[in-house]
Amino acid sequence: SENGLLTARVCIPVLLDLLDEFAMRPCPDQAKRGEFAAASYEALRAHAGRGNLDETDALLATSLFEELGVAVGDLWIPGASWAEVQVVPIDQWGKLEGKSVALYTLMDGIGDRFRQRLLALCPSVDVVVLADHVGSDSLRSAAQGADYLIVDTRHAKHAATVAIDAIRPKAEQ
Repeated sequence: SENGLLTARVCIPVLLDLLDEFAMRPCPDQAKRGEFAAASYEALRAHAGRGNLDETDALLATSLFEELGVAVGDLWIPGASWAEVQVVPIDQWGKLEGKSVALYTLMDGIGDRFRQRLLALCPSVDVVVLADHVGSDSLRSAAQGADYLIVDTRHAKHAATVAIDAIRPKAEQ
């Protein structure tokens, strides 16, 4: 951050992706991990102060810092223009209230993290995580019944995705 690399607005998604990778995988050098997290927090806080960090990115970053064991304050700072506008903000996550979300992935550990994050954003959502290698009954049932279906084709088995595709067109996944 000292040399300005993290000050560019385009670095926000890169920082979030890196924080996500750090949170998902163990790190042998905890000191370096802590230094990176601290530098990331300062960079994101500076972006928030300039009005470049939206509320959703701030929530995600805060959740990632919690996973990393880094105590941080609020990141999102509503801009002055926000206070002047008489618009009721839309609760994007509230749209999931009472809905079901199914995630199909074979990537280890991602399902639990996905479930925890989604429930933190919308406690009433029903989250189903599937890791089937074939077109099982539970996989078919989820593909048919879920309000939202997310298929991680990068980490999948062909037999399972063929079963999903037979039930639900790719445009609805």
